[in-house]
Amino acid sequence: MSEEKDLDLQAILKRAEQESVFPDVPLDEFAPPGYDEWKEACIALLKGAPFEKKMYTDTYEGITFSLMYFRRDTEEILPKIPSPAWMIFCVVLRQTAISRRLGGLPRHVT
Repeated sequence: MSEEKDLDLQAILKRAEQESVFPDVPLDEFAPPGYDEWKEACIALLKGAPFEKKMYTDTYEGITFSLMYFRRDTEEILPKIPSPAWMIFCVVLRQTAISRRLGGLPRHVT
């Protein structure tokens, strides 16, 4: 039975790779879950394991990492306007990507 399912899945994947026209899918069909709804779903999936212990990790330096960050968690620390250093980084990153695609740029092209 498992082999039949694998073969069916492989056939579906092969057809999907050959498909080039896809139907429009409305992305507003479902409302995004709020934090409380998300937390309830996590607690249910953890099957009794403590949420705080599984979802957060403390480092030796006293920094707490979360498995999930929301916009409200980062509003205070994100810059309100892009910094020049970030813009320079983006330009360099873009040039590097283009260079790799072209097989490298001559030295005089920057």
